[in-house]
Amino acid sequence: MPRLLLAALLLGCIQGPAATQEHFADREKKAPEKIKRELSALRKEAGAQKWTFKIAYTKAMDHRLSRLAGTRFPDDIAGLARQVNALADKALRVDRLAGNVFAKRHPKKLPGRDLEPRVRYESYAKHKSFDWRSYHKVTPVRNQGPCGTCWDFAALAAFESSYAIRNNMLIHASEQDVLDHSRGGSCSGGRPPEVFEYLIKHGTAPEQGYPYSGDKGKHATVAGPYRAVAWGFVTHTALPPTAHVMKEALCRHGPLTVTVHATPAFQAYGGGVFNEHAKGSHNHAITLIGWDDRKGKKGSWLIKNSWGESWGENGYMWIEYGCNHVGGHAAWVQARNVHYNLPPSYFQMRPGTKPHPLVATAATTKP
Repeated sequence: MPRLLLAALLLGCIQGPAATQEHFADREKKAPEKIKRELSALRKEAGAQKWTFKIAYTKAMDHRLSRLAGTRFPDDIAGLARQVNALADKALRVDRLAGNVFAKRHPKKLPGRDLEPRVRYESYAKHKSFDWRSYHKVTPVRNQGPCGTCWDFAALAAFESSYAIRNNMLIHASEQDVLDHSRGGSCSGGRPPEVFEYLIKHGTAPEQGYPYSGDKGKHATVAGPYRAVAWGFVTHTALPPTAHVMKEALCRHGPLTVTVHATPAFQAYGGGVFNEHAKGSHNHAITLIGWDDRKGKKGSWLIKNSWGESWGENGYMWIEYGCNHVGGHAAWVQARNVHYNLPPSYFQMRPGTKPHPLVATAATTKP
């Protein structure tokens, strides 16, 4: 088997038919009458509201929205944000110093330190468009199935991108391990912050060693070689950042985990710029990977979803700034650099976090 094909299989790149308009049209021809009525009603509303996106029979419509969107946050989110961000600043400082020591001994051996969007994030935030996929730092779109684990998939998607940025390796971390052991939630919903804490204190396993089953199990605990060193909210209050602040964070930290108000129209998104602007609470977690302020997509974020490639534009969506409250609870996570160990001072500030020896990771490929 060719090496590139093998790598694609290991990373979950081959997922079936892509979300072309022909694919959606073929699905709609065979759709149940109930689905056809739902599509007709949405298209009627689209005409009345002048929506600029396509309505399509996506595979996400085969499941109840309540089974797909299940993200929750604690009531005192502002208090959590202040506490988390204060600790994150200290952790990043320790990690940066450890990296500097290693870099002096081993010049040019730390990938990602000279990555321009991170080094010059303030100027990159002024660009008309940006997309982490162009730097090969985004892993393939996953499919959570009819299980409300968007909180799990969105958090791990941001982590996998950070891992690629810091280590120049694309990995597929185990969503099932996080579902079973992180205490972040279940198929009825969960909390991304718990995932980040789990990645710091325990780490997670490679997907091929702990594959996703789509339900919460009671499997044996496995080793967690994929670890995070810090995480934080983009703002110290966890309130939605301004577009410019979000752009700076996106360049500085890599793809972000954010929330949005998912609706039946969101579920039936088949391409274009999503501009429903529905009112409602945040119920769904996705990963923000870029933006576009150019003509045609002016003022829109690029998000990666976890509903498979038979939704949106091959699993991605363009959504107007502020639309459906997109950008809520925006958070970043920084993966551990596999080239150097962290000093004892890091673990002293992180009770319950045990040192983990650096090990070669399996099922990885350089972008």
